[in-house]
Amino acid sequence: MDFTFNTENNVLKVKVEVPRLDGASSYILESETRPRLNKITRIDIDCAAVRMIDSSGLVGLVTLAKLMALQSHEKIRLLELHTSVEKLMRLSHLDQVFDIEQAENA
Repeated sequence: MDFTFNTENNVLKVKVEVPRLDGASSYILESETRPRLNKITRIDIDCAAVRMIDSSGLVGLVTLAKLMALQSHEKIRLLELHTSVEKLMRLSHLDQVFDIEQAENA
């Protein structure tokens, strides 16, 4: 499976298990997350395995961020971003749309 979903204390924890977040994988992420939105207050996405995000992957993440903002006014937290992915998020100013958190030893 490309993603693992776990809900804990109204937080949807998603572990991305693919190295590339593209149109196909972001579609799966979005379609699997949408039905869970009414039961959660926040989404944490563990991106440790992701080495690359293309434009379709960014659109999928932004779509989820918009849906989450409409529901709970909470930003999605992106966890454990690879250096290149974190740079992409900052260059595209998406670090203002998402809360980006790295491991304490990173």
